[in-house]
Amino acid sequence: PFSSAQDAATNVNQVSNTLSIVFDTTQPTVTLTHGASTNSDVLSLPTKKTNTYPIPVTATFSEHIAEGKFVEADFTLDSCTTTDFVAGLADWSYLFQAATEFTVGLVPDTDEAELYVEVAGAVATDTAGNDNTASGRITFLFDSTPPTVVITHNITTTGIVTRFSPNTMNITFSEPVYGFTVDDVDATNAVKSDFLGGDGDSFFQVNLAPETEDFVTVVIA
Repeated sequence: PFSSAQDAATNVNQVSNTLSIVFDTTQPTVTLTHGASTNSDVLSLPTKKTNTYPIPVTATFSEHIAEGKFVEADFTLDSCTTTDFVAGLADWSYLFQAATEFTVGLVPDTDEAELYVEVAGAVATDTAGNDNTASGRITFLFDSTPPTVVITHNITTTGIVTRFSPNTMNITFSEPVYGFTVDDVDATNAVKSDFLGGDGDSFFQVNLAPETEDFVTVVIA
């Protein structure tokens, strides 16, 4: 405080500056999230199947990480490489050049590659010098191959003519699909019913009842 000390001439001191220090022994945690296009979350599948390229991943720390204390090479990878590394600075980071979010793109080594990303412990340091704890792992299956689909039936016919109704159509995809409904079955001269199958299935069925004695056609666009 003012006048807490005197010099030899009995002059009292002026007020000093204020010095503040933050005590911090808490290890920063880190959470990984992704921006990949995937239907795997519909069924809460542990492996995220995606055709997004590159796969965007964000590492979010619970505290500000000191400048240069988390770099692109600190991501632990399998069957992929990284690109487009960006450290997002905090609003007040001009004081410390510290960041809490780091984004990167994952480039799969091959098509149909199963790959993962994680952040190990003690690879990043906050502004107090505390090492981070490890993140969880995100696993992806990169797939850029469109599924194929085939329609078959078990109808008793003479050539292409039958007298039976309704007729069951078997719809088989080359891999599990999502979002396929009875509305995606394009049938002419027939009423659709008894649709079977749902998200994550590769085999579906639908019954077709002809409306008139003529050609019945069915296609999956």
